[in-house]
Order: sequence, then structure tokens, then C-alpha cells
Amino acid sequence: MSTGTGADAQPLSYTISRDEFDRIRDTLRTQEGEIRGLKERGARLPALALPTKFSGEASKVHVFRRQCQAYIEARHAEFPQEEVKVAWIYSLLEGPAANWATALFDEASMHLSSAQNFLNHLKATWGIEDNLEAAGHKLRRLFQGDRPLSQYIAEFRVLAQNTGWNDVALRGQFREGLNIKMQEEISKVDPPNSLERLIDQCLRAEVMLANRKQWLRGQSGRAGVKPPAPVSIQPRPVWSPPPPAPYPRGSEEEPMQLGNVRCCRDVAEKIRCCREDPPPTFKPLLVLRERGPLCQRMSSQKKARRSLGGGVLRGDGDGRGGWRKAGRGSQRPGVERLANPVKNPTQEPQTGVLFLLVVTLWSAKKGPVMIHAMIDSGATNNFIDREYADSLGLQYHDFKNARVVQAIDGRPLKTGPVSQWTEPTRMWIREHMEEISFFVTEVPHFPVILGIPWLTLHDPNISWTNRELQFASKYCQNHCLVVKVCHATDAEPIITLPKKYSDFWDVFNEKEAEKLPPHRPYDCAIDLVEGAPIPRGHLYSLTEPEQEALREFIESNLRKGFIRPSQSPAASPVMFVKKKSGDLRLVVDYRALNNITKRNRYPLPLISDLLDRLRGAKVYTKLDLRGAYNLVRIREGDEWKTAFQTKFGLFESLVMNFGLSGAPATFQHFVNDIFQDYLDRF
Repeated sequence: MSTGTGADAQPLSYTISRDEFDRIRDTLRTQEGEIRGLKERGARLPALALPTKFSGEASKVHVFRRQCQAYIEARHAEFPQEEVKVAWIYSLLEGPAANWATALFDEASMHLSSAQNFLNHLKATWGIEDNLEAAGHKLRRLFQGDRPLSQYIAEFRVLAQNTGWNDVALRGQFREGLNIKMQEEISKVDPPNSLERLIDQCLRAEVMLANRKQWLRGQSGRAGVKPPAPVSIQPRPVWSPPPPAPYPRGSEEEPMQLGNVRCCRDVAEKIRCCREDPPPTFKPLLVLRERGPLCQRMSSQKKARRSLGGGVLRGDGDGRGGWRKAGRGSQRPGVERLANPVKNPTQEPQTGVLFLLVVTLWSAKKGPVMIHAMIDSGATNNFIDREYADSLGLQYHDFKNARVVQAIDGRPLKTGPVSQWTEPTRMWIREHMEEISFFVTEVPHFPVILGIPWLTLHDPNISWTNRELQFASKYCQNHCLVVKVCHATDAEPIITLPKKYSDFWDVFNEKEAEKLPPHRPYDCAIDLVEGAPIPRGHLYSLTEPEQEALREFIESNLRKGFIRPSQSPAASPVMFVKKKSGDLRLVVDYRALNNITKRNRYPLPLISDLLDRLRGAKVYTKLDLRGAYNLVRIREGDEWKTAFQTKFGLFESLVMNFGLSGAPATFQHFVNDIFQDYLDRF
């Protein structure tokens, strides 16, 4: 080695062995190959989109987890350590979810040890864990309606994976949820032996229906092509019931006989000779003809109670049902509406659109059950499917003379005459309640049909254009609104009071305490923290006595109108505590709701002050309010937040419950306002 300065400077030089030279050369070649491979792989990686940021919505937890896992798996080279993966997931959180994760970092939680643990803890905290019964209930309420088949399939698959049902049950439910056109199309071939084959069959049928519709439109648009002349086809007699009595020319026609004309004696003759189709929007399914004298004899009291809920309702044209809360700016505050399926009234009518309502029917086996009921102005009575009535445990009564059920063309149904009717059972639509009986038969597609007797009794205002139905008759106002609790028919117990209290007998009347109170300025308000996730609890295990007490509580409070069936996204569990008397008191576990509720700071009295006021007194009077908290209403619009879940269904309270964080302050405000003139004077 030689060195130099100035003009004599020489570059540094080293002498290495041949082996060392070969080793350095091989190392450089290997590194060049790795760099070249990384560049090629980087160029081939797809441009994956980042997962959508998650803020705490329970319905989006599953999608967010899957997106994060897929992204990390596809780009694992960019995440060499678990800490990097956890930090990346944390960067995708915002709002309440970000605040929750920040607390985990502050306390160095073990849930941050790996990305998988972090995602699992995120699901456990923010996800919705539906039990099998709840998932099955949602699946049974799923209908295709007028939606594309692909949307129905996607929603069905999401719900089916959480039910635990076998393939046979899923096939039957999938077929039951299809619309009428699709069911008719797939009924032409042998049923498949698996759900996947059934779905493939329906997809092919949808393509065939679309092609057929397009071809028919093309045929009708050709110039000079005339439609075929109508052919008169006489119905083949199945059996020979007595023919219906002809309508006299000048007599009053049978009400709501759709399509009836003067030249024909009845609907059956009209269809056979005139060949005019019934109106497309509402297709009458059942027409009842009497065979023998009318034998259904019910008391006038039961007849008077046949009514159906109230409010303003809109028919669910897509067959899915469901209530949607009206906005605060709605012209009808507090009105619950169903989606209007008619997008453009000027287009050709859709024959598959029906007038459906979501009603709640009381079952002795299952408690309250939500079902779809079809409003049919062509049905001469109210009908329920026999199989569905059996599942509800309804009691039957036999007719002395069976009734013949005919289709609109006059042919008797293959199911035979109607020979039974149900014991009156309770039915709700929101605040409206009735007791109603049904004729038992085999009803296709819909478990319940409400016909002319129901329409006549309630006399609803119907807007066929908007598919809106409103119960505004005097009968509904007096008998159907549970807000206006009717006086009991049983004799009220005699109240014995000291003479000095005789002027206040109504205060001690138990029946008066069972009335739903009106809304007041001190209604119980439930204001939630902005952005907080809606609480969802789990069912608590109850003993046999507690289950019996729960059933009695639900039946009693439904009758009083203190609670109602709910479709709220919130759900709190219930439990029981023992009173001093040994009786059970139901308490809703509102701890999750209270954690996100803004506090009511109305002052409560100090116990020490109360004891000071009693010091030196000689006479003491105890005033025990009957159902004290039930004297205060939940603020209108906040009822859904009080929803509690039981094995009998989901309910929401219209009166203040034990367990709400704002209940003591609200009740103190209520009492102080009433006794303002007497506070600290006695």
C-alpha cells in the first residue's frame, strides 16, 4: 500500500485473495437478484384499497375485520412485526372506536399483543352477537318482494350463516320468501335437493322471466299484430256445492266485489263470460259463500272488540315489512310508516304489489309474534293459515255448517270448505290493539288475510295512490287506542276509606292507576351522547318462577298500554329482584344505556335534611304511591331507547322504568312540581 500528498497523491489500493474476491462477488450477485425480485413482485401487487375507516357501527364490524385481514395477508411484507399491524389498524379507527382504542394503548392492554387479538377484541366490544333464535326470527321475516333476486340472495346468505339451520330448513325458508312470480316459475320443475341448486334454479328462472317479458313487449309493439281473441273456458267442476243465489237487478250488490258489472250475476259468471282481469294491484284471494245458515254466534262484546291498531300506515309493497320512524320534520309527528314501493305511478301497474302490514299477534306458546298480514278487499272474511295457527297454539271452534271457500272465478278451493274458526286472540299495530277471530284454512303465501269484515268494522281512510291506511273512525278512537284504556267490565272492588278521606276516593282507586298517563312537561327524557354506539345486551337466564312472573308482567302491561312490541335497534336485558314482601319486581338492566345517557342534574333531597324535618314530630303518615314510576311517561320519541328483550320478544316502555339513570331526578321533579305549595310547610 502506498500513500502520498499533493501532486504525488496515489489512490488507495488493496490486495485480497482469490477466495475473498469470489465470496464478495457472489454476495453482490445474490443481493442484486433479491432487489430485482422485490421490484418485480412490487410491480405485480394489485392496488388494494384501504379498508373503510371504522367509527363504532355494530353492523360494520364484520366487514372491517375481514378487510383488515385481507389487506395484511396480501401485503404481509409491509408488516414485518405485530406492533406495525396493530398500529396500522389503530390508524383506521375514528370517533368512539378511536377513543376506545386509545384507552387500550394508555393502559398497555394485552389485547394489543397481536393484530388478531386486537381485531377479536374489537369484534367482542362493538359487534352484534345475535343468538340463534334472533337470527332465525329475522330470516323468517325476510321476503323478496319486488327487489332483484340477487339482493334477496345476498341478504338471505348473511342471515342464514347465523341461524344454525340445516339445508332442508334453509331451502324451505328461501322458497317461502320468494315472490309469487318466482314461486310459480320454479314450481314447474322438480325441486332441487340442496340450497345452492335451488338458488341456481331461481337465477336461471329470473333470466327466463326477463327474456319472456322483453319478448312480449316486442310482440305487442309490432304494427299490425293483433292480440288473440279471448276464449271462453268453462271451469272444470271439482265438486258440486249449491250455486250462489243470483243478484237481483235492482238489489244492492255484495260489497267490494271487484270488477262486478251489471250484465253478470256474480263475479264467477263475469270472469267466465267477460274475461276481464281483476285490478292488478290488489288481487282478491278468497271469497266466502255460505252453505247452510250462518252458525257463527259470538257475543256482541267480542264483535265490538274486533279492531286493528291505529295510526297512519303505509302498505309494504316489497313484502318485507318493517317500521320506519318518521322524521322530526314530518307533517305527522310520531307516525310510523312503511316504505312506499310505487316509484312512478305513470308506469305500467305491477301485478306483484300487495298491501301488507306488519302486525303483532299474541301466541300462548311464543308470546307476541310479528307477522305480515295482507289487506284484501276481495276476501269476505278474515283468514289465517292452519299450519301457522297451529304453530301459535290458537284454539279452534267448529262450525255447525261448513262454509265453502271459492276463488274469484267461482271455483271452490281444493282445500275444501272452512269448518273452524279461532278463539279471539289479541293483535297490535303499535298503540292500537284488538281481539280478532279468523277462519282457519290453507292460505298461500301470507299467514293472515284481513278482509271485508275487518275493513267494515274499522272503516279506515285508504289512499290507494300513496298506499296509505289511516284509522280515524270513532270506533277505533274508542276501542282500539290502548292510550285510551277502557274501563274494566268487571265490577270495581269497594274501597273502604276513613270519612276524612272520602272526598279523595278516586286517588285510592286501583283501576285509575292502570291508565296510561298523558305526556307532561316532566316526561322522562333520554338524551344520548353524540356518536355513542347503541347498546345491545344478552338474555339473562331466569328461573321458572321468574319466567312466570315475566309472562304475567308482559300480559298485564300490554293490556294497560304501558309497553308495546318494538323493533328498536337497542335491547337491554331484564332480571328480577325480591321485594320486602317476597314478591318479584322486574328490573331492566339499563347499565349500558345509562353509560351513554346525559345526566339529569335535578337535585335530590338529602336524607339528613329529611330526618331533621321529622325530629320532634309525634304523628307520622306513610304515603305509598301505586305504581309511582308508571305515573310518568317516557318523552315522545325516546320510547325506542327503553327497549328490553325477553324470551317472548322485544318490547319498549311508554312509562318510566326502574333502572333508568334519569328516573330518580325526573320523579323528584314531578313530585316537587305537584307539591310546590306545600314543601317544608308541614
